[in-house]
Amino acid sequence: MNVLMVLSVSAAQSLVPRDLVMVDVVRAPRLQAEHAFHQLTVKFHDAARARVGDDGQVYFLGAVPVAQAAALQELAAMWGVTFRPQITLSASAIAQLEARAAASSGRAQPDLAGMMVVEVDGDAGELEALGEALRALPMVERAHITEAFPEPPADIDPVTPDYTEQQDYLGSSIGIDAEYVWDLGIDGSGLRVTDIEYGWNPEHEEFADLNTELESGQTIPQVIYDYGYDSHGTAVWGEIGADNGSYGVTGGAHGVQLAGYLEYSNEEGYRRPTAILSAAADSAVGDLILLEMQVTGPGGDYGPAELDPDVWDAVRLAVDAGVVVVAAAGNGNQDLDSSDYSTYRSWGDSGAIIVGAGSADSAHDCLYFSTHGTRVDVQGFGEQVFTTGYGYYAELSGDKNQRYIDSFNGTSSASPIVTVAAALLQHAALELSGEPLTSEEIRDILIDTGTAQGSGGEIGPLPNVPAAIAALAEQHPLLISIESPEEIYEGELPELTYTLESKNLGVTFAWTLDDGTKLTAFPDDGAYTVLLTATDDFGRSAEDALDITVLNAAPTLEVTNTTEPVEGWTFTIRSASADVAADTVTVTWWLDGEAIATGESADLTFGDDGTHELLVVASDEDGGETRWTEMLTVANADPTIIDVSGDAAEAGVTTTLTVSARDVEADTLSASWDFGDGESGEGLSSAHTYSAEGSYTAVVTVTDDDGGSATAELTVDVSAAPASKESGGSCSTAAAAPQLGMLLGLFVAGHRRRPPRRDA
Repeated sequence: MNVLMVLSVSAAQSLVPRDLVMVDVVRAPRLQAEHAFHQLTVKFHDAARARVGDDGQVYFLGAVPVAQAAALQELAAMWGVTFRPQITLSASAIAQLEARAAASSGRAQPDLAGMMVVEVDGDAGELEALGEALRALPMVERAHITEAFPEPPADIDPVTPDYTEQQDYLGSSIGIDAEYVWDLGIDGSGLRVTDIEYGWNPEHEEFADLNTELESGQTIPQVIYDYGYDSHGTAVWGEIGADNGSYGVTGGAHGVQLAGYLEYSNEEGYRRPTAILSAAADSAVGDLILLEMQVTGPGGDYGPAELDPDVWDAVRLAVDAGVVVVAAAGNGNQDLDSSDYSTYRSWGDSGAIIVGAGSADSAHDCLYFSTHGTRVDVQGFGEQVFTTGYGYYAELSGDKNQRYIDSFNGTSSASPIVTVAAALLQHAALELSGEPLTSEEIRDILIDTGTAQGSGGEIGPLPNVPAAIAALAEQHPLLISIESPEEIYEGELPELTYTLESKNLGVTFAWTLDDGTKLTAFPDDGAYTVLLTATDDFGRSAEDALDITVLNAAPTLEVTNTTEPVEGWTFTIRSASADVAADTVTVTWWLDGEAIATGESADLTFGDDGTHELLVVASDEDGGETRWTEMLTVANADPTIIDVSGDAAEAGVTTTLTVSARDVEADTLSASWDFGDGESGEGLSSAHTYSAEGSYTAVVTVTDDDGGSATAELTVDVSAAPASKESGGSCSTAAAAPQLGMLLGLFVAGHRRRPPRRDA
């Protein structure tokens, strides 16, 4: 669940200066891959505002003295170098990114454009010399050499199988259940774990891609390799921080920074107290130190290293400095509650978490060799631990960097398991409160929440990581608060935001109304109480309530009109409206300010052409209203000629031609005639005399007062005039007068007939 945050930085607001990222020496790393190469980069101080020109030279937008700029130019010329930007984003993208980061953190951000790659040919030594020369310039923040184009993280050939199912010490059945909290993002990230013993193999495939650290200035004597003690440290590292990859094993706290400090070195010989104090000096508050060492005690066999008073003093100082110390109890079957160890007990509590060796099963019995007593706090698996090193289980292709063991044992195998639990608990503490736990606080929680020991001498419970974090979580309850929204409308699923004032360790959220129903879209306007309940995988819960007023939402309205209206036609315009189920929507149609219909559609008929305003209003009973309006332009309709007729015609005798037509009532019709003999006339009924017999085509055009017209033709057959009667002639009658044959071939052009009623 995301928390909505709005951040801004005003021009007047000052930013906290950022910490400079400096290097003490420019050093070329060993190239790992055949195709890899060294790359020298430089970062100029932010205030210099260094930029790269098209010619590959650097210029400055900030206040850089001329002499300093000239010194850079001279150095570039002497070495024959050019520069190119390391960050290839556009200038606008860089500016936006820097502004966003500054607004979020309140801290000044680095000038990304001032990060450049130095283009120069040279071997590693030459690059180091050039880098040191650049670093000496006052405007340069740092220069360093990186391995460019390394190969990706991968298993070393041959492919190593996935052995994680054999790491039952990390599981939930009989182990510490570290895997459970990995899914919550708890993996030890941000913490440093320093193992103090004889040696390690950082080149093992499980560590080759990790940023492991070895103590500066100290080297491993050959005798350590002769005895194989470097495999011991490799096995310990594997339990704690092996790479969380697709092969081999996975460290129980694989997010930690692994470090190794020597208890015996070429330079100083035996140096346990020094190694502990050196590790403490290099550790931050809350970091961890593991003492993979033992010493012969007054009882005659191995007990914890702090039986040596110098070691005890060093451990106490480290714990007082805020470092968590985990230490092996030793494999000497010593009873620390016996009289032999009364002096040791008189020293008091060093603050270290002392670890005994327990059985690798659900009984968690004390193993026969483990030192025990009330001073032994917790236990880990002292047998059958699958991890890196030795090669007793597998050594693929005879490669020491692919060695694995399934039988790492003793308090040596037990102590890393407890270190994993302590690191995961510390990571959770930092997430929950931002404050690290002390060594004693972690010890108390692991003891109080662990899985009880079985038989044998007292070695304490096996840590239960989820239970430990759950107990810690109880000290830091969930706190949530809903933020009041500006506006929420009925029918909406509200976008409510909240603040979670604790780490989201498996937190789930439930939004409900006060009647317990799931919060969905609000069914109607009105007053509501919204509840947010948060629970997590560790039993924490919190609830916040918010009274909100839900506003009425106006109905939605969509009007469909695809018809161009014409006078005299009837057409239908339809609408679609919607609202929440609780509201009733009424759709009202208005034409030129007059209500003409209600409902989802309206039939419109216009008696004349012209422009009209159509308004459609969808309203609900809560006052919500949505309007749609359109100016309708009604087109003129041409007249429709119904009939053209005429009387029988003979030459020299006047006849009358008539046309009948229809149009909308508002239009006035007129007619003009072309009689086909070169003569014309006007009127719906027009008289005309044809002078000679023949067949004539009369054309009539009917026009309305808006310019619409229709044309029709009439064929007029004109007979000859009758002959005169002879004086004194016979008494027979004249031939019957010829009848005028009228061919009414009606041809209508340029007009529209009245169509049937159409819907939009």
